[in-house]
Amino acid sequence: MKLILKEYLRSLKERNELDALLPDLLTEMGMIVTSLPQRGTRQNGVDIMAVGKNTNQEDTVFLFSVKDGDLNRTHWNGDSDQALRPSIEEIIDVYIPNRIPHEHKNKKIIICLCFGGNILEQVRENVSSYTSQKTTDNISFEEWNGDKIAELIIQHLLKESLLPVGFREELRRSIAMIEEPEASIQYFHSLLKLIEKSELNFLRKIRLINLCLWILYSWSRNLDNLESIYQCSEKALFISWLIIKDIYENKNKEAREVKISFENIIKVYRQITENFVNKFKPFCDKIYAISANAHYGSNVNTNIKLFDILSRFSIYAYWLNADIEKEKDENIKQQLIDKLCNHLDILKLLILNNSILFTPIKDSQILEISLFLIAFNLSNEEEHIKFLKLYVINLINALKTSYGINYLYPVIYEDFDKLLNHSSQYDNSYFKEVTSGSLMLPTLALISAIFEDESSFKILQEIQKEKLSHCNFQLWFPREKSESIMLRSPDRLHGACWSSVPIQKAQSEFLKEVELMLSKNEHLKDFSLLRNNLDPIFLVACRHYRQPIPLNFLI
Repeated sequence: MKLILKEYLRSLKERNELDALLPDLLTEMGMIVTSLPQRGTRQNGVDIMAVGKNTNQEDTVFLFSVKDGDLNRTHWNGDSDQALRPSIEEIIDVYIPNRIPHEHKNKKIIICLCFGGNILEQVRENVSSYTSQKTTDNISFEEWNGDKIAELIIQHLLKESLLPVGFREELRRSIAMIEEPEASIQYFHSLLKLIEKSELNFLRKIRLINLCLWILYSWSRNLDNLESIYQCSEKALFISWLIIKDIYENKNKEAREVKISFENIIKVYRQITENFVNKFKPFCDKIYAISANAHYGSNVNTNIKLFDILSRFSIYAYWLNADIEKEKDENIKQQLIDKLCNHLDILKLLILNNSILFTPIKDSQILEISLFLIAFNLSNEEEHIKFLKLYVINLINALKTSYGINYLYPVIYEDFDKLLNHSSQYDNSYFKEVTSGSLMLPTLALISAIFEDESSFKILQEIQKEKLSHCNFQLWFPREKSESIMLRSPDRLHGACWSSVPIQKAQSEFLKEVELMLSKNEHLKDFSLLRNNLDPIFLVACRHYRQPIPLNFLI
């Protein structure tokens, strides 16, 4: 475990990674963290200030100057403003005389040289000589390298006596199987459930999940394989929320600390999703570039993978919109709006250069399509709304063709082997079996009605009348227990189903029927995630466990 932690620490960046981990560790060690890393303000060399006991049990002020990786000559005394020696000089000359609070003025001071790796031999003598010269009766130095931090993490964040049996083993297995995502995800999920069921308090559980997620992420990033960590980070969001949801709205100190730690998990998840999106962005403007690389010998593979990528890009857009809604600074808000619009432009290119995204093979892929519709509907740009409507028109026309030629139309199956054999089946009994129900077509009918697209609406009516008179058109609504189920499993035995959706009515009458059904199903507003403005996590859960998107998000 220590070797795993050392490798993890060595890979962490200085900003938002190593300096984000340390406050939790220092708190667990019994220190009081009085100053956290800040952006945009002068720190005078100090990233973190904490007050605690030294080895002689004396009250001591610890001043941390944090750097990433190994400490080489450049990091020690290079031209950069971020070099460690100039930072220490600022601490001694400016921070200690002027920034330490009055109540801590007479305490001993330890300046901690903190970095994820080691001091390289080429600079070891320089560091030792410098710190010896600067040591006084009141000021001393400590080296907090990767080895020491790893040991402290094991002692204080991973206390064996407080952890469920098998904790470390599950983490090791998840890391070892990163190249086999399904196994890695399974082991990490087991780890999350062990933490959830343990006797640890809320705060320790969330901090442990955050730490384990960071460790797995650092290894995944080093191996340039993000599939496992992407899905593991989604599961971490769900389990973490289930742990803390009952105290999240409290105003006491513990609840505030829990909220901060949970927001750190969201930040890790957001960073992972951004890494994933950035891997695909350079290929979105190249025709069939992503489709060709996702083929793996079967058009079914390509279809499933491309729709999965579509859903991840769409969820990312929804998170950006959440940032926009929370931002108060108008300049920053405009930057975020520009970022969202740029992302939607890339998402548009993804679709235009991979035409398979107009031909879903599973009825359940209305999930990915709905997420895309929600994402594009966030924009006020005329071009984006125009493309959104064009996509729906082309999608419905493609479905008309598929049903017309009895080939590669959407089916109710999820099993890969059945999907693989789908294209070779043509008889009428098979057709009726695999098209016995549909969420996709009534949802598209609803979207067409909202857009007042009479032509597309009539095509769907014709498909039902001529090809799918046997099919049960359905729409789904969540109920009281749906949220907790949706955050744990793909189980669909919850909520309420509206069967025999009447799309043969006129558009206006059909919309009135939908609005009436929605008015009778208002449970969504009571969901804890939506009540706390965390609805992106709800959509992530729908994506992850392939649950239908509630109509409230579409209307």
